[in-house]
Amino acid sequence: MKNGRIPRDERKSVEFTSNLRIVNVVATTQIGRKVDLVKVGEHQDGSYSDRTYRGNAAYIKSKRMKGKVTVFGNGKLISVGTKSEAQARSDIMTACRVLVEVGVDIPDKPKVTLQNIVATGELGKRIEIERLASRFPDVLYEPEQFPGAIYHAVELKGASVLVFASGKVVFAGLKDSQHLEEAEKVLKKLGKAFS
Repeated sequence: MKNGRIPRDERKSVEFTSNLRIVNVVATTQIGRKVDLVKVGEHQDGSYSDRTYRGNAAYIKSKRMKGKVTVFGNGKLISVGTKSEAQARSDIMTACRVLVEVGVDIPDKPKVTLQNIVATGELGKRIEIERLASRFPDVLYEPEQFPGAIYHAVELKGASVLVFASGKVVFAGLKDSQHLEEAEKVLKKLGKAFS
């Protein structure tokens, strides 16, 4: 194994081992106040363009933040680009401090809601997508539309699993750490199906 990856010529003989990795966490909050987006754009950590979302959004990104926060004029904040729920919460709180600096009255403890976790994994071998579609009843595969299979695993409660012939797997729509544990089980189930 080199750099955590299985060399291509060894993949067929390797027993499945999971390496699920979070690549993006999306979290939101609603501060319940109107926000002057132009003022946000004037802050050193803010940016605003009347061409972005037709002038209905500004961005906050500071050196302390792992991702960035989109701020809408109606007071909705969306954090993207972080790798954990804690980082997303921290970025939203940093954005709230910026909003206070530009004159927005923020509630003491804005409620942060986790919306989506995107994670990736590797099965360690190439997958015959047609075979996958025939083995799992909740798999949609339309190669003319999309190069991978879309698997709606019941245990993931609405999240989707994208499975590619290369063996790469993407989980989208996970809602919490318990779903990550279920995603790990689904990844292992897929790996065992092709061992």
